[in-house]
Amino acid sequence: GEANFHGLREYVIEPQAETVKAFLNIGSIGLVACNRVSELIDMRSIDVDRTLAVIEANRDVICGVKVRASGVIVGAWGITPAKIAKRLGEITDLPLMVHVGEPPPLIDEVFDILSPGDIVTHCFNGKKAGSIRDTAALFNQARHLSERGVRMDIGHGQASFCFATARAS
Repeated sequence: GEANFHGLREYVIEPQAETVKAFLNIGSIGLVACNRVSELIDMRSIDVDRTLAVIEANRDVICGVKVRASGVIVGAWGITPAKIAKRLGEITDLPLMVHVGEPPPLIDEVFDILSPGDIVTHCFNGKKAGSIRDTAALFNQARHLSERGVRMDIGHGQASFCFATARAS
């Protein structure tokens, strides 16, 4: 997130011989305590002006805007953080990466805001009401988006990937 990106840049990105790029989390604190504290508790968790400033100051390494859009993160806030992240991506001409999981929001709500170049990560999670394989219509929508240039990313993690969902795709 914008509040700790300078540390990521100084201690992780700059010391590397390899090129390292990053998606900036829309939540100001990013994932510093992701299993204990949501980075998107409410609107106080997002500072639009500072996020835009960090993007502009770090265009050489920031390659997109990221949002975790799953129920355990956003709660009743639903699709709103993803819409804010999408808007910041549009303002800065950067793609959006959306981490999907259990609702809210529903994955089709996420699909509705995406455009070519955007990324759905953890799309093969297998979570009920949060997977691209929930219904045939939803899978067809995912396929159509993919054909239009929206990237469907495997992601990582035991809780965010299901072999059965991936095999069926």
